[in-house]
Amino acid sequence: MEDLNMNKIMSLLGPAGTLSHEAFQFLRKNVPNQFGEPVFIQTISKAVELLKLRMVSYALVPVENSTVGLVSETLELLRSDFYEGDYRCLFAEALVEIPVSYCLRAIEGTNMAQVKVVYSKRETLLQCKRTLWELLGYEVCFVETQSTAEAVTRLQDGGQAALVSENFPTNFSLLARGVEDVKANATKFYLLSVVPPDNRPWRDNTRMSLLYTLPHEVGALHKVTEVLNTFGWNINTIHSLATGSPGDYLFFMECESTIMGVDSQNTLRPRKTHFESVHQNLSRFVNDLWVLGSMRTYKKPR
Repeated sequence: MEDLNMNKIMSLLGPAGTLSHEAFQFLRKNVPNQFGEPVFIQTISKAVELLKLRMVSYALVPVENSTVGLVSETLELLRSDFYEGDYRCLFAEALVEIPVSYCLRAIEGTNMAQVKVVYSKRETLLQCKRTLWELLGYEVCFVETQSTAEAVTRLQDGGQAALVSENFPTNFSLLARGVEDVKANATKFYLLSVVPPDNRPWRDNTRMSLLYTLPHEVGALHKVTEVLNTFGWNINTIHSLATGSPGDYLFFMECESTIMGVDSQNTLRPRKTHFESVHQNLSRFVNDLWVLGSMRTYKKPR
């Protein structure tokens, strides 16, 4: 990420202490002197909107959770950008993976038996639903909010609790911690920027993200996976997204190179010829191909 400009402003879900903020802090620690202070936004859509309007230089958005899968709001934004035709401005420059642990917060004096309503984001509730049922009973009501920050503001009485990350800054009392269903739970974020489709520095990193459509023929998807296998790319994620037309799907794929070489700076990278060959060969078998991102991975240890 040497090409990132100094002190660029980044939009992300806030306020301070959210999982997005933790991802930002971890990225800034690993890429020092590159980013200014974050701009905290209430929704993913608004964070990306500010980026498209060039009011910020980057948007850091959650894209996938290891327990519940893709973040629907982010993928819908990418899908919409794909179908804007020649615009397709969004480009993922880095992937940040953060381990996730959640806790229940409530008004002081609340006990577990009182809680009948739990507020949080949809994805957060899905990651903890089984554990919350065990703690609170199957009668508990889950209410979705736009952010975990909003969940805390909804607390009015002892019958309510908010589900937030363990690092979330709040004075509300702790009812329970480690309430995620899967203890190896983690969330991936994309660092998005705006880069013209014909000017993307996507050949320099070890992981790439693709969006593409396929022809209606037997073995179409198999041809894509065969190309990747031939050139030493391992598929980490693949999902099909509805397009609105019956039988048509948009495929989202993230893959990582397994064939590496050392560049002039003694940095381990995929060999350039493999990137170019993969792109050329994939273009033969798909109807429409968008290289959404070329990313270095920053993974926070537990």
